[in-house]
Amino acid sequence: HSSKKTYRYEVLIRMGTACGCFPKKGSKSDKQPLLGHNEETGLDSAKRLVDWLSVEPPGTEPRITEDRIQDLCNLAYSDQIDRKEAAAVSFVELCQRMTQPVPEMMLPPIIKLLQSPDYEVQKPASLALTHLATRGPAQNKILIVQSGALSALIALLQSPHDDIRCNASGCITTLATLDTTKRQIAVQGAIPPLIVLIQNTDIKKHAILRNATGALLNLSHIEINRYDLHRAGASKEFMRLLSSEDEDVQFYSCAALSNLAVHSSIRIALTQEQDGLIFNALIRLLSSCSEKVSSQAAYVIRNLASADENQTKFVEHGVLPPLHALILSQQNSSIIASLAALRNLSIHPKNETAIMEGGFPDLLSDIIKDSKLPDMLNHAIGTIRNLCTQEQHETLVNQYNIPSVLAEKMGEEELRNEQVQGEITSCLAVLASYKNIRPALVALYDNKFLEVAVSWAEKGFNEVRYNTLGILGYLCESEENREQLINKTRILEVIKNFLQSPEAPYVHIGLWAIQQLLNNAADSTKQSIRNCGLELLVKRHTVNHDVKEISDMACNILKISR
Repeated sequence: HSSKKTYRYEVLIRMGTACGCFPKKGSKSDKQPLLGHNEETGLDSAKRLVDWLSVEPPGTEPRITEDRIQDLCNLAYSDQIDRKEAAAVSFVELCQRMTQPVPEMMLPPIIKLLQSPDYEVQKPASLALTHLATRGPAQNKILIVQSGALSALIALLQSPHDDIRCNASGCITTLATLDTTKRQIAVQGAIPPLIVLIQNTDIKKHAILRNATGALLNLSHIEINRYDLHRAGASKEFMRLLSSEDEDVQFYSCAALSNLAVHSSIRIALTQEQDGLIFNALIRLLSSCSEKVSSQAAYVIRNLASADENQTKFVEHGVLPPLHALILSQQNSSIIASLAALRNLSIHPKNETAIMEGGFPDLLSDIIKDSKLPDMLNHAIGTIRNLCTQEQHETLVNQYNIPSVLAEKMGEEELRNEQVQGEITSCLAVLASYKNIRPALVALYDNKFLEVAVSWAEKGFNEVRYNTLGILGYLCESEENREQLINKTRILEVIKNFLQSPEAPYVHIGLWAIQQLLNNAADSTKQSIRNCGLELLVKRHTVNHDVKEISDMACNILKISR
């Protein structure tokens, strides 16, 4: 640190006396000199900067004044390289200590220095701007982009010097962390030169490759940029970089591909590139020694597996064993990412047998029992729900006792999470659709499941209420269950609340539940429905509802209730 200071002061002291001047505030050209009443020479400015920077305590916030910035501007706008170099080095010293918002009048001279053709000026100037972006508040990033610095930084991406390209790409990476700047950076043309950097296999510094890949990743976080990135060829380069030796580059590439794969048209292109090279590349990364790389690879698989055809292709390429191993890793982030991928893979009926035989039901059951993490539980329960098909549901119930596992989790007081409880009740609703499973459900909670479920439908979260009424609708097909529901619970009051909802889905499920109660019902059941005022609510939906399916269902209920 002391050697840098000595160098800076020597640079300042050895300068000549001719003066370059700072443009007037608001001037559109930086070529017009500002001739103030007390025009100072470059030497005077240099001496004042030496005195100031010498007495500023190291590590403290520098006291920026207009006069001090003017001294720097006198040097930055000089035609002499040594003065520009002195200004640039001084800006590095200041900017790396500044944590407060940068004064706007500091940015034009730094931009001027970035535009210098001289390497010894460009290097510290680009480092100074990077310090402002990384060490200062978020406001600095916005001011830097608005100041016009981007065009100079983008030009420096094509510098022949590694350290300048590294500084420029690193600064753009930081600027692109804000949603408000991402689009501006893309529009001003940063994407093509950044792609050129990640294409350059001759780059000796991995930092350049990391910075450029990181910048492109940050730009991929907003939808409109993703199409620009893909059209410019970034997708192909990200896939190539999956085999990079640098873990950070692998991670950034996976994360960017995960963002791009959100869009169906890009998903198709990714999987068609080089005969589906991406399938094996991602599966290989699931076994990476780096947790962040393996986890991010799983998220790419999750997004690509949003397409039906990719779900089977991944299984055919052997994705299940490494996913199984990743779930056993005991690393929460890896488990969540793997479960997210497995959940999408389990959607396709052709994958069910492989998943069931791959040892996953035991893992999923244990996770549901033991985990307290909502994301982990959501994906595990969602996967179980996908596997509850005509062919597999009996195995899940008889061999793995899934209804009991779900009911126990639902009863955990400390886990009052809407998404988790929504997943649980959704899964139970799928199981309730199978007649042979219904006795096992009714037997839950010491044969008090019907009463407990009615309380969920009455007081639970909205999604839980909706799902639970679906469960009860299936269960009331049994005359015994129907009588118990009507005589010992508040089921009819619950249905009335659904019919009074302003939301069509809730009205629909309420009408369906009444229809289920009335099918083959005894006269006493019909009378109970009429007595509680439900019939009047049903009549309203025959004429006052915009959804034809609802009005038709209401008319049908009135017919069968008589």
